[in-house]
Amino acid sequence: MTDTRLQEVLRRIGSVPPFPTTATKVMELVSKEDVVPQQLTEVIGADPGLAGKVLKLCNSPIYGFQRQISSIEEAGNLMGNRTLASLVITSSSGKLFQSNGKGADSDLPSLWERCLTNAVAAKLLAKHHGGVNQETAYIAGLLQDVGLLIAEEYLGESCVQVRQEMALGRTLVEAEHQVLGMAHSEISARMLASWMLPSNIVETVRHHHEPDQATEHPVLTSTLCLAEALSALLFRDRGLDWPAPTFGHQALERCGLTHGDLLPLVDELTVLMEKAQESLAAFH
Repeated sequence: MTDTRLQEVLRRIGSVPPFPTTATKVMELVSKEDVVPQQLTEVIGADPGLAGKVLKLCNSPIYGFQRQISSIEEAGNLMGNRTLASLVITSSSGKLFQSNGKGADSDLPSLWERCLTNAVAAKLLAKHHGGVNQETAYIAGLLQDVGLLIAEEYLGESCVQVRQEMALGRTLVEAEHQVLGMAHSEISARMLASWMLPSNIVETVRHHHEPDQATEHPVLTSTLCLAEALSALLFRDRGLDWPAPTFGHQALERCGLTHGDLLPLVDELTVLMEKAQESLAAFH
């Protein structure tokens, strides 16, 4: 790794367009304890394009409402603040991730598919262990690998070198430090911080590949790590190679899980992602 390579990574972080203003406002509002759905729906409704995407998601098979939801106000009343916020973040992230291709290797799933799978896996884990809010886990899972936008879109040759280092026995994080001078988890955290996202999201994303080192929000951090492990298992079942993060017993213990609990959760995740596949058009 050269200083020039690291400087390029840092420069690219600063050049990424800001996160959509409406999504940032929604995240800021939902972090307040006294916010009411009307405040969120007013912000969302002021962005007609985003509001339309959110309604598509509301009416997709993922949520399975028995009747059509026809307005953002109705969605807010039925779903609650945090679920509505997660829909906004998903809708806002879709275009950002969709513009990115499959990365340096053809046997990788697309970045958007990986991020969406991480999000659904994180929410599934949060539902099972009950230690963190499900929608917070979903949003953090969706954004935990956003730093890969930098690596895959602007540093494609370096991505190949990272995988070559992994073939020699290094972990993903070790290989990224060797080649880039910084792991994608740190790149992700810096990007989210520049977008003014909540500190709990930033810090858990920063440490999600090293959950045993997390002193702030340890359960959420462990949830993100295990979510990526579930995603990797799902992709491997489909013949797609995506490296699973390493984690110790502490990450499992924090979430009240054992290694034996993970495979059944992969089966649940597979079913959930099949539903999501039916609705991918709503995320565009």
